[in-house]
Amino acid sequence: MGNNAAYTNWEASVIALYNAGELNPATLDILSEIYRGTDIDSGGSMDLHSNDGKDVEQICVETIHPGVTPDVDPDYPEEGPAWYLYFSEMKYFRWGWR
Repeated sequence: MGNNAAYTNWEASVIALYNAGELNPATLDILSEIYRGTDIDSGGSMDLHSNDGKDVEQICVETIHPGVTPDVDPDYPEEGPAWYLYFSEMKYFRWGWR
């Protein structure tokens, strides 16, 4: 089991900054790289959404890769665009989460 509390705090911080209009790639990287090499665990997600209905994965992908909309995962078409595919790449390779 990873660090659920760290994810809970990270998720809330990202959503709050996004809602305030203060989230940009540099700020997101600073918030996320704090957890480099740690076992931050999405099991701590509170399933928060921004004021405009986006979850943290979509916010992160749109912040780092503006204009990108991922395809729908054929195994989970009801979930819409597969933001998690881009997010997984970012958390492991960009931010160094374990």
